[in-house]
Amino acid sequence: MSIGKRSKYQIAKARPIVFERDQERCIVSGTIWETIQPCMGILTLQHRVGRGLGGSARWDAPNCLVTMCIIHNGLIESSYEFRNYCDRNGISIRRAVADRVDVASIPVRYADGWFLLAGDSRYPISENTAEAVISDLYDE
Repeated sequence: MSIGKRSKYQIAKARPIVFERDQERCIVSGTIWETIQPCMGILTLQHRVGRGLGGSARWDAPNCLVTMCIIHNGLIESSYEFRNYCDRNGISIRRAVADRVDVASIPVRYADGWFLLAGDSRYPISENTAEAVISDLYDE
């Protein structure tokens, strides 16, 4: 099966899992960024790791995906400030980081706290632990 077909299959399989795990809400909902740019439009999947040109099925697992409204999905590519916010909150992961660290070990900040993602589940971790992990990744 080609990478494109495999990726589409994996995304279709992951979509209901990720939507349920994220309670069918944009991951930005309830955060400071929602006050700057409110959530609007349909809900979609956002890859935490940019797949690049041609894509890769490697990043199609549920722990590599979050739900995001189309407004924030577009903003992640067009706003440096929002992209930086997403990096610092585990919503997006730079490819150089993802290539050297297990993505499952990078926490994500939701409105109700920090979590590690594993399939259809979110596992809470302390804010101090999460911020230390993110700092180790980006403050070298």
